[in-house]
Amino acid sequence: MIGEYNAYNASLACAVAVLLNVPHDIIREGILKTQVKGRVEKFAENVYIDYAHTPKATEAVLTAVKEAEENKKITVLFGCGGERDKTKRAQIGKIASRLADKLVITSDNSRGEEPINIIKDILLGVDRQKLHMIIPKRRDAIIYAARTLKENEVLLLLGKGHETYQIDKKGKHFFDERVILSEVLGNDKYKAEEGK
Repeated sequence: MIGEYNAYNASLACAVAVLLNVPHDIIREGILKTQVKGRVEKFAENVYIDYAHTPKATEAVLTAVKEAEENKKITVLFGCGGERDKTKRAQIGKIASRLADKLVITSDNSRGEEPINIIKDILLGVDRQKLHMIIPKRRDAIIYAARTLKENEVLLLLGKGHETYQIDKKGKHFFDERVILSEVLGNDKYKAEEGK
């Protein structure tokens, strides 16, 4: 796991384990094996998935990926949830503009709102000089971003993380970004399991 915030989390976990008299070799082994689905999850050589959906989390994960992949350009795919704090939408757009090289703006659990209205709120914070694409359907956005990814680029999908569903006006339905990425990248690791 990458990122300064993960180093802080690991340090805290180690300190608690030491206080509980856990042997150091077991602590070390546990830290080295730790990976959390949907938290700076390295899906492929140049693709990460993260649950970040707040301004602070967006900044933290983008900073972490930029530091880990310092010689590569960052494409970030993201949206904002519907029926949630609207003020954070422009903030996230501004942070993504500042830290990423290319933005793919899409939907993310739009719930009862129209995805395009959420996207308009995000765009209020986006630097219009920054390369950005607007693709309201998240599946289409993922396919576009994965197919156009170049060798010197990294794709970071934000907002869904561990989730395997999408919530829109029709309700909650199966949606796993890993399945879509597997289809595009030719990876059989994940198979679609409708209804899960």
